[in-house]
Amino acid sequence: MAIVWKFAVLPDKTYYMKTIAYLTDTHLDEPAPAKHGADERRNWQLALADLSTRKIDAIVFGGDIGLFASYPDFFESLSEYPNLFVTPGNHDTSAHVRQFFPSVPHSESGFYQSHPDDDLKWIFLDSSTGKISPEQMDWLQAELQTDKPVLLFVHHPILPVDTYVDQKYPLENRNDVCDLLLRHPHKVTVCCGHYHVEDTAMLGNITQWVTPAISYQIQKHTSEITTDATYFGYRIIETKGGNVETEVITLYPDEF
Repeated sequence: MAIVWKFAVLPDKTYYMKTIAYLTDTHLDEPAPAKHGADERRNWQLALADLSTRKIDAIVFGGDIGLFASYPDFFESLSEYPNLFVTPGNHDTSAHVRQFFPSVPHSESGFYQSHPDDDLKWIFLDSSTGKISPEQMDWLQAELQTDKPVLLFVHHPILPVDTYVDQKYPLENRNDVCDLLLRHPHKVTVCCGHYHVEDTAMLGNITQWVTPAISYQIQKHTSEITTDATYFGYRIIETKGGNVETEVITLYPDEF
């Protein structure tokens, strides 16, 4: 049976979430983690154990869950968190993700949505096809008509990162997305994954945080894909009014 996720609504009917855990790129039961020396299932359990020691108001999963057969276990492992959002990645299929969110409105062209709180506009994009669809682009342009700062979640980075993966597998139309974000009159904070690396980049009003993968990492500043399975991590995001702060939690499998 699919798990139905419900969002906590305060009396003023706004969505208020202060502490967000952003996790991404588990790649559960795919061959790549083992090939690169990682135990992605164990890493996921260690990350969940670390999460259980923290006060978390919301979970955002950044995409690349793993094989579809792993989805039931994956979503069940997050069932204690009532506020869960997912931005499908290039290893995901939107239709599969939708099955676990039957009550959330969505378009047939993707699983994307937005939620306002008192101080921020939350936007979630679907880049599972490797690009932001024309329908999503029109929707995003309309959603950016807000007088609030934006907290944008998407699997693929929007700004370039000095990693070989950025040359091989970037978001196809990221320049178009970037242009829309740069026209927004307020700050835009982008939270993403995909590159299996930690990185911060800034351009104009955009600040981009790339989060380490749960499975294995890919080194920056290389001329080929070079992996590292000695650590993994996730990101804690704190919203304070219209401001957003972050901390990366780094975990080392050999220490457990």
